[in-house]
Amino acid sequence: MDRSHVLAVVLLTAAITYLLRALPMAVFRRPFSNRRLAAFVDALPYALLSAMILPAIFYATGGGTAYPAPPPWESVAGAAVALALSLAGKSLPTVALAATAAAYLCGLLVR
Repeated sequence: MDRSHVLAVVLLTAAITYLLRALPMAVFRRPFSNRRLAAFVDALPYALLSAMILPAIFYATGGGTAYPAPPPWESVAGAAVALALSLAGKSLPTVALAATAAAYLCGLLVR
């Protein structure tokens, strides 16, 4: 993944997240009375970010560029650690650093 692609993904992610948070406040002046609609609007940015970032996780270690593609053990290890720590309620820097460390250590052990 080259720098221009990474920059485009970051900018697109930021724009979508901002729009999904700002648009309901601009369109609807008062809070949602429907609890399901409010929960949907609250969860939508996280779902979109996950949908955009998850494929990039598995291409980050070269699993999608080489032929034959190597098994994405590093990606699986990093994603598993990130998922476990995020479900445990850890902060974003903690999750990111631990997932990166797990992917790096798995890469050292597997290769």
